[in-house]
Amino acid sequence: EAIVARARQHGLAVMSTPFAEDVVPALSEIGFDAYKIASGDITYLGLISAVAATGRPVVISSGMSDLTDVGAALDAARSAGGDQLAVLHCVSAYPVPSGSENLRAIATLADACHELVGLSDHGSGLLSAVAAVTLGASIYERHLVLPGDTQAIDPPVSSTPFELAAIVRAMEQTRCALGSGMKVCQ
Repeated sequence: EAIVARARQHGLAVMSTPFAEDVVPALSEIGFDAYKIASGDITYLGLISAVAATGRPVVISSGMSDLTDVGAALDAARSAGGDQLAVLHCVSAYPVPSGSENLRAIATLADACHELVGLSDHGSGLLSAVAAVTLGASIYERHLVLPGDTQAIDPPVSSTPFELAAIVRAMEQTRCALGSGMKVCQ
């Protein structure tokens, strides 16, 4: 509750990744704004239904799945009343080996799912983020680490706040540079 309250003071939304159905009512009571389904839980349809039934947005990570699994997860969410859904492309290797990012899967997800898509980035950061925007991503997930934190468990897949700010700026510049796609005399 304290974390949610502090986030609200700073104008931030708060998202939770539950790992069991029975915690969803407590998270809902605390007031989380959205839920994320971890890629390892994409076939846990009871959990997906429980979070979708809250009426809050649901973001589904697809790293441990194929399009059939993603479709089943979205069907479960929709059947439970979920109408604010998104799917993240993710490679579950931490860190993603260079050349294994398969970022074109973002466009594949958009075409197949007809929902918002994004990237859960466990790779290079800036390069992957810019490519993700180009391929249609509207959501970006990145782990954070504080500068000098030698105890962090995932620095190879994390960015400092300064690095994340640079990634966000580059993504916004890319989005603007892409334009509308309409071919007109400029």
